[in-house]
Amino acid sequence: MDIDREGLPISVTLIKPGAMHTPFPEHARNHMKLPPRLPQVVYDPDLVADAVIFASEHPKRQLYVGGQGFVLSVLGRLFPSTTDRLMELFYVRGQQTTDHPGDPRARDNLFEPKKDCRIEGTQPMYVRRRSRFLQTQNHPIAAAAILVGAATVLASTAWGLRRRAS
Repeated sequence: MDIDREGLPISVTLIKPGAMHTPFPEHARNHMKLPPRLPQVVYDPDLVADAVIFASEHPKRQLYVGGQGFVLSVLGRLFPSTTDRLMELFYVRGQQTTDHPGDPRARDNLFEPKKDCRIEGTQPMYVRRRSRFLQTQNHPIAAAAILVGAATVLASTAWGLRRRAS
């Protein structure tokens, strides 16, 4: 707000990533009973870099990487208590694993950084390499045109089916 008030030629973008396939669950200090893991849906960390590059060239207030983060953000604003309960029910369990705990040598970088220099985590999981939600935010006019086109096709198909039925 201070930057805006001063009229400075700087934009600030809040980038809100969903779960990124990074070594975070392996590096973080953990006090849960089971080893940590990323909850699904998991995205390629390069998508955050793409969002940063896009934001540096196109002023935006915020960008979401992955639609799940957007949905949770909206639900949290509209129904905070219900969202908290849903997170407790599904996300606590979803953030723990017995299948593949990751590299134990990479654990706990609280006081000393790990020198593995990895960008992606070692836990095997499906990683989305694209975020359609991010693409939609980056190109809203194209996304709107596609939606209008799809709605037109659906409406004309429904109208044609209704006409044939009568």
